[in-house]
Amino acid sequence: MISHLDVPALRRFAQVALAVIFCLLTAGIVFGYAALKPILIRQGVYADLCPEFDPDKDVYTCDVQDLRLNFMFTLSAVVTNLCALPVGFMLDKIGPQWTSILGGVTFGLGHLFFGIQSVQPFLDTYYIGFVLIAAGGPLIFFPTLHLSNAFPRHSSLIMSCVTGAFGASSIPWYLYQLADNRFGPIPIRTFFWGYMVIPVLLIVEQFLIGPPASYSLNLRHHHSSIHPTQPGARHGHPLPDTEHTTSQGAPATRNVAPPSYGTFFDRLSDDEESRSSQGVVPEHLGIDARAMGTKTSGAAHESQGEVAGERSRDDSILGVLHGFDIRVQLRSEWFWVLLVFLSINTARINYYISTVQSQLSFYLDGDEDKAMKLAMRFSLLLPAGGLLGVPIIALLLHVCGLTATGFVLLVTGVAYSVLGLIPLVSTQIAAICVFVIFRPLMYTFVNDYCAKVFGFETFGRVMGLANSLAGLFVLILGPIDLLVKGPLEGDYTPANVTMMVVGMGSAAWLCWRMCEGGQRGLATGWVIGGGVPSAEEMERERQREILRAQRRGVVGWR
Repeated sequence: MISHLDVPALRRFAQVALAVIFCLLTAGIVFGYAALKPILIRQGVYADLCPEFDPDKDVYTCDVQDLRLNFMFTLSAVVTNLCALPVGFMLDKIGPQWTSILGGVTFGLGHLFFGIQSVQPFLDTYYIGFVLIAAGGPLIFFPTLHLSNAFPRHSSLIMSCVTGAFGASSIPWYLYQLADNRFGPIPIRTFFWGYMVIPVLLIVEQFLIGPPASYSLNLRHHHSSIHPTQPGARHGHPLPDTEHTTSQGAPATRNVAPPSYGTFFDRLSDDEESRSSQGVVPEHLGIDARAMGTKTSGAAHESQGEVAGERSRDDSILGVLHGFDIRVQLRSEWFWVLLVFLSINTARINYYISTVQSQLSFYLDGDEDKAMKLAMRFSLLLPAGGLLGVPIIALLLHVCGLTATGFVLLVTGVAYSVLGLIPLVSTQIAAICVFVIFRPLMYTFVNDYCAKVFGFETFGRVMGLANSLAGLFVLILGPIDLLVKGPLEGDYTPANVTMMVVGMGSAAWLCWRMCEGGQRGLATGWVIGGGVPSAEEMERERQREILRAQRRGVVGWR
């Protein structure tokens, strides 16, 4: 991993800006399926499965075709999540640059195959292409998440922008639908083969300025702007300044100068010595500064005592499992509550995206015209929510913190489900508006939670495993779709109510875990296979962390 201090601010800014642009154009494009589906129907994809086909209709021609198209999206959603685990390992092993390049190649091949438009008994290039496009998404998206550490003082904003771009990345297919409606049929092959220029530009960008390694989550620099005497400073041990030592060579601390505010890039870079000369170690690791040969002033200890137990709301769970072995992390309640929450809400989101027009038609008493118009609005609002939701999400995470954001997710998850059950046009529009904010908020929250709880040393594997298992859970949508179109005769209410209840339960569990464990860390949760680590295991972890800090020159975690 590399420190943000080793890379010029302008280069880091370019990396972040281009990452947001390419995420917007590629990362979650398959989730714009609601806009692509009517085009596929109009141009006769799988029309041979229906006894009658009317090319002038935007509605589904038969259940067999609808199920085939829906399963293509379900399969792509599963692949998107399943790829997260190998992508996570790949990211940890070969770095973000080569992972992104591989993502560009996969994404381009997906568009190539989809444009071939060949359906044979043992070869369906629609499915092959769609799966490759879906697989390219996480290969491009995951390597951008570490860029939140490129500017530590703005990490929540950057995470919101990147994840918001992912949420808004359905916009290319909405624009395709818009152009197809206005200017006449645009052949699928023309659009998909023309779109291959985007992954080519991505690959070129990675070769030119792509970071070869992930930026570190340096807790020292993350807190450098918080003086120990200020409210909200996290209780911990100050790290020494490596550039100022005593005559015996032991690092000594310095007073922290107030941060200066100069140019835009000066504020972003945090390169000034005054911002990086003070740091902290999470209290739960119990690393004493004296174990590293550090001398701390009495005034520093006095100021720490004044703020003991105080944290900023944004950092209430920061560092809970940083430095722990990944086996401890994966067995902890912190991981399993994340997994349950992510699995259930991923299924809810994907089910609504794949069936939105059918659901609107059902709740509006079969009015296909109104359903189609609302589905068009949904296709527009879905990417717009990802973009417009960025300042809202960034504000929630930065000002209110993860715990409060979790409660917002709980409320909005219930709200869009309840509104969607009411058979009125106004409530359906309201449900769509809440949903398009809920979706990017959920994904941003999960990424921020994983980074702050587990750290970036294991982020790829932890987040990858969680997404892969969530992807397997999404397979349940196939049987649910068959159940709705079969025994339930098109009634979506039982499925929606069930998903709402289990989603509310998972969000409540997550909020409770953060409220209960934010102050005391791992000791408040259970760990599969032996409970909370013993005192001896905790001591070994502390000693390992001391050695890591010493090897890195006592500059904090990288």
